[in-house]
Amino acid sequence: MKICDLSYQGKHYGLESLCEFNKYLFETFSLKTILIDTLLTNIRAINLYKKIGSQTIEIIKSFWTNPEGITCDAIFFELDKNDFYEFLKNYPLY
Repeated sequence: MKICDLSYQGKHYGLESLCEFNKYLFETFSLKTILIDTLLTNIRAINLYKKIGSQTIEIIKSFWTNPEGITCDAIFFELDKNDFYEFLKNYPLY
C-alpha cells in the first residue's frame, strides 16, 4: 500500500488505511498476529509500523536485488492483536 500522490502524503491517510486493513484482518480471520515487512530504506513505513505497535523481529541484509542490480535490506515486524488494539484505544483518530 502506497500513497504516490505527494499532495495526499502526510495527512494520516496511510495510517487510517493501515488501521482499517489491520482491523479487517484481525476481525475477519480471527488472527492473533500479522507479519509485516518492508525495505530498510522505507523509513516512513517503518515509523508507521512501529507507531501502531509492531515489533521488529528480524533484519535481513541483502534480502532483495532490484531490477537495476541494487541490493536492498529488509526489516520484518510482528503486529500482535492486543498491541494494535491498545494503540487504537489511545490514538485520537479512533
